[in-house]
Amino acid sequence: MPITQEQALELADKYLLYSEKIALRDNISVSRGARGWRIVAKTTPVILGMPTEITTFPIDMETGEVGVSLTTVSIPDVLKEIDERKDLDEPKKEQIKEKVKEVDEEVEKEPLDRNKMNDLKKWFENNAPYLKSIIDLITEILKKLP
Repeated sequence: MPITQEQALELADKYLLYSEKIALRDNISVSRGARGWRIVAKTTPVILGMPTEITTFPIDMETGEVGVSLTTVSIPDVLKEIDERKDLDEPKKEQIKEKVKEVDEEVEKEPLDRNKMNDLKKWFENNAPYLKSIIDLITEILKKLP
């Protein structure tokens, strides 16, 4: 009997706790992926100073096994990286930060918009190729979309 969406949410919640990450149920999305359930979780900092991270991973629909592929992006770290760049003027930094926040918001939507994610990936490849973690996150999400 296949794993239900609710069971996948339970597994994702337990897996995140096991890997020492905390995400509120409202911040964990479960959708059908190419190879099972696709989990996207936005961690919730418990103590001030902990990073907010976006984590994606698959859960097999038949066995409930959590996939080994795991991508994590710390949004505050990316924003900090942008702030620290000396080769960017303030308007460009703000534009890039807005796009990072757009990715952060887009990842939580159900269902994800493949075209929007492709557009964001192209934008980062053309305008901020040094933000490899964001490009890798988008690439990983695109691979898991049906």
